[in-house]
Amino acid sequence: MRPSALADVLHTARHLADVVMVDCAGGLPQTLGGFDVSTAEPGAATAGVLDAADSSLLVAAGDPVGLVRLAHALDATTDVLPDIAPLGVVNRVRATAAGRRPDRHVRDTVARIAPGHPVELLPDDPEAADRAVLRGQPLPLVAPTSPLTVALAAVADRLIPASP
Repeated sequence: MRPSALADVLHTARHLADVVMVDCAGGLPQTLGGFDVSTAEPGAATAGVLDAADSSLLVAAGDPVGLVRLAHALDATTDVLPDIAPLGVVNRVRATAAGRRPDRHVRDTVARIAPGHPVELLPDDPEAADRAVLRGQPLPLVAPTSPLTVALAAVADRLIPASP
């Protein structure tokens, strides 16, 4: 998508919805200032989205490699978007990848390698996730009491506080 078209899409989406989420796969641009978002340079679309962002959500795998990548991404995002505190989300947290008491281990690891950055954990629940995909329905409808459903609700609550 051309960056100018993306800007139009974001503008329209903000008028049509209370919350707009954009998945920016790939790396972060080194800087937004001076980045020519009107070009087709790699990262131009990501830079345009980040420049318009109110918040940033970084998702990483719940294994040692994913946690290191998350730490680098949190630092890079803070450098690129100093006015937005990124929220780290660790996906598929499980004992087989993080050891006994995986929640505590992942939180301690993130606190050590990326101090000061908030993080939410999503437990690995392949049965519930697969059931939702096979049925073509949202996870909360298929597995309302699943630990993954509960954790996703916590992430949503953190990003979108309830109205008074």
